Amino acid sequence: MSRLARTCTRLLAPTPATAVALAVGDPELANGLRSLLGSAGATIAEDGPATAGVLEARTTPNALIDPDDRALVERVAAGGPVVVVVRAVPRGEHPNEVAARLGPCLDLREVQAELDDGVVVLRGLRRTPLGNAKAKELRGLGHAMEPSVLIGRGGLSPELVASAREALERHGLVKAKLTPQSELDKGDAARDLAWATGAVVVQRVGKTMLLYRPDVKLEPPVAKRRRT
Repeated sequence: MSRLARTCTRLLAPTPATAVALAVGDPELANGLRSLLGSAGATIAEDGPATAGVLEARTTPNALIDPDDRALVERVAAGGPVVVVVRAVPRGEHPNEVAARLGPCLDLREVQAELDDGVVVLRGLRRTPLGNAKAKELRGLGHAMEPSVLIGRGGLSPELVASAREALERHGLVKAKLTPQSELDKGDAARDLAWATGAVVVQRVGKTMLLYRPDVKLEPPVAKRRRT
């Protein structure tokens, strides 16, 4: 039994009521998890909703989140624990930095990190969807905002994703827009950029999208302009 499987199981803290969604590519890790989770009385949710999840992340800084990773997280109920194994960690990046960068991009809150034999293991809770009142408030704030992220012919490049993430970490609320030169589908672009930056799509009107980071203090650019 691998030590990594034991670490993931400990962080997940399964009970007989836990239904776990797995997206793990390493056969040894997957087999170890199935054995340990079964011993704890938990079930493996092969399809459909789950109360918890274990994910072997396939992402690097400023990259789009893998569709299979997104699909796994989306199966987990709001508030459910998700454990993430991260092998591709940039040299010199502290586990807590990995948690701060990657956790929101996997729709997680209260993310903690451990280092297990050179592998970073994250544990967070699936974020709760925005309520109608909060979404209405954010749409009101975004009404007068000009797009600060323009998506052109280069699409969702690592440079554009990094720029959008920085803007969201600074303001909490950002408006992005596809230019006429962009060949991306507007719905796909909004969803992909939101996941890559740890944001929520509050509103999309045509080729313009309003993105919100729930974990960032809300200081939208429009508020600064109104005070001048």
